[in-house]
Amino acid sequence: SKNSSYHQMLTAKVERWVLAMHGTGEPQLHEFDTGSSNSTYFAIWTSGGHLVEASAWSILENGTRAYLDAHTYIPPQIAAEKDALEVSGDFAAYHSWWPEFYGHIVDHHLGMLAFLVAKVSEKTRFLLMDVGPFKEILQVLKPDLFSRVTWVSPKQVIKIVDGRLTVSFHPTSSIGPHPRYGANSYLQSWLQSLNVDQPSDGKHIIYYARVKPQATHGRIMDTQHNEDIIAMLQRAMSKHNRTEKLVVFDGTIEDESGVKRHMTYIEQFTLFRSATTVIGPHGTGMSNVVWMDPKPSSQNRVVEFTIGPDNNGEFGDAFREPFAKTYCYKYWGLPFDYNFLVFLSNSTNNRAFIDTKVFEETVNEIFSQ
Repeated sequence: SKNSSYHQMLTAKVERWVLAMHGTGEPQLHEFDTGSSNSTYFAIWTSGGHLVEASAWSILENGTRAYLDAHTYIPPQIAAEKDALEVSGDFAAYHSWWPEFYGHIVDHHLGMLAFLVAKVSEKTRFLLMDVGPFKEILQVLKPDLFSRVTWVSPKQVIKIVDGRLTVSFHPTSSIGPHPRYGANSYLQSWLQSLNVDQPSDGKHIIYYARVKPQATHGRIMDTQHNEDIIAMLQRAMSKHNRTEKLVVFDGTIEDESGVKRHMTYIEQFTLFRSATTVIGPHGTGMSNVVWMDPKPSSQNRVVEFTIGPDNNGEFGDAFREPFAKTYCYKYWGLPFDYNFLVFLSNSTNNRAFIDTKVFEETVNEIFSQ
């Protein structure tokens, strides 16, 4: 029940997480103007993980070095200056955690880049870390922006001459290594600028089937339970005369010869842009909800299964840490009607279950609107 103490406790916890992640506002900017220095440098020292560190600094006319001191910005490695790659013109840069993973690219990096794009001139180029799938995502979704990027390898020092370096940052983290967000309004505007070819079969309701063998990293649904959920969805769609097509998404697609392959980024983007509703357990597949129609008037509906306070052991640890495993707080402010269902207490990382009665009530309420 939405009026129960359990529901109110969960809602209050999510609100606290959202405040921690977004409450300090949008990122800040720091500019290094080469007019007042002999040279300006930027480098990202870490190749990935939850703590990615960088340096942005300049050598002043008197020979001293001035560097940005902020969360995940550290003093520069001066010895690396001699091997710097020299570029000219105005550049902007940021860095963030887990650049090697698709889910974190779309739930955090895209927003940070969208913020920078909005703050600098159209002639400004960008320094982005050449790790993970970001390069391919930008190339297929926004080729004009891709053409403005200089891709930087970890530990590669960039020397900027005859131009300005603008870097975005937050003074502190949210809690522990978790970065702050605060750029979702810029992300929403950027998403609206993307050109989209709608699928020929119209609108979709997507169920993310997080099952083996495609899923291997926890929160894997029990196979039979997963089939029961799909059957319940089909009955609810029929009951409410939904005209969308149900798509069971697991990140793969069959080619013309009937062989399964991984979906390309553009195929995932196009599919989720056509969705009115996305349902499924927390995982990288659910990060794709960011591609849903970003117009403020949209009524995108998301139902995410996630870990709750009744889950025990290793499976439940994520709830007791800052920020449970849900995209709700990450995509805060985007046009989503966001619902989440917690896993039952008998769930494990390899066999997860939800309350089917609560699920049925939820989808019937959503599909009746």
